[in-house]
Amino acid sequence: MTNPTPASALDQDRWYTRPVFFVADIHRAAQYYIEQLGFAKQWPTDNDAATVCQVHRGECEIILCEAESRVGTGRLFIALTAVALATLRQELASRHVPMADTWWGYDSLQLLDPDGNELLFPEPGYALRLTATAIDRPPETAPVRTGACRALA
Repeated sequence: MTNPTPASALDQDRWYTRPVFFVADIHRAAQYYIEQLGFAKQWPTDNDAATVCQVHRGECEIILCEAESRVGTGRLFIALTAVALATLRQELASRHVPMADTWWGYDSLQLLDPDGNELLFPEPGYALRLTATAIDRPPETAPVRTGACRALA
């Protein structure tokens, strides 16, 4: 038996991840991601009795799992280019999808699915600008906004 050799060294270190968002109603959740956010259903393709499914948009894949006791505990950061984020904002506005600008360590676009799971789209480049300006001022003068976790000293 031979060991398969990956196409490149990068493939050996590449991690493939998919978050799981817990939802109260799998059909309602899938419908939201497909009709409101522009995702496509990846699997299952024909099982109306399923309590789990996967949706995707581009390289973003999310597993939706019906588990009412764990609803609303998911959070996902999705990085987009400035142009892609502006396009997404326009697309969501045209579909009347509720969205908010929020702070989670940096300015971000926030979407909440019907079960309270959170999708955050950080403003491209903002984290770099924040780091550069924070160096020039003491921590007590740094802006404090709700929603962000604080690191322990």
